[in-house]
Amino acid sequence: INPDRSYPTIELEFPSYKYQIATLSPRNGLAMQAQTKNEQLLRSCAFQDDLEESGENAVQSDFYVWLRSIEFELTEQSRAELWDRRYECMHVPEALPRWLKCVNWSKRDDVLEAYKVVENWPTKNIDPLMTALELLDV
Repeated sequence: INPDRSYPTIELEFPSYKYQIATLSPRNGLAMQAQTKNEQLLRSCAFQDDLEESGENAVQSDFYVWLRSIEFELTEQSRAELWDRRYECMHVPEALPRWLKCVNWSKRDDVLEAYKVVENWPTKNIDPLMTALELLDV
C-alpha cells in the first residue's frame, strides 16, 4: 500500500505461485545509478568475504543467528544496522520481511535501493506462507 503516489512501490510475488518477482521500474537514470552502486557493493562484499578473519566470521555468524532468531526485535539501532548490512542480510533469505521493515519508505533513494536489493534477493528455501504472514506485519 502506497499512500503517496509520487513514491514508487514494490510488488512481491513468490515463486511457488508460478510467477516471478515483479518490480516497477523507476526512471531509467536513477535505476542505472542504483544498479551501478548495487553492483559495486556486491563486488566489495564478495571481496570482503575473501579477506575476513576468523574473529570477524564469528561476529558475522552471531549476526546471522540474531537475524534468524525468534526473539528478533526491531529497534531504531537494529533497523539502522540491518539497512547498513543489507547485502549480508541476503545470505539469510528468510530475513526479507525483517529487512523490508527497516526500509525508510519516505526516502526516494532508499526505496530505489530497496528495489535493487529485492531484485537480487535469493528466493530459494523461503517458506512462502511464513514470509507472507511476516510481510503482512510490515
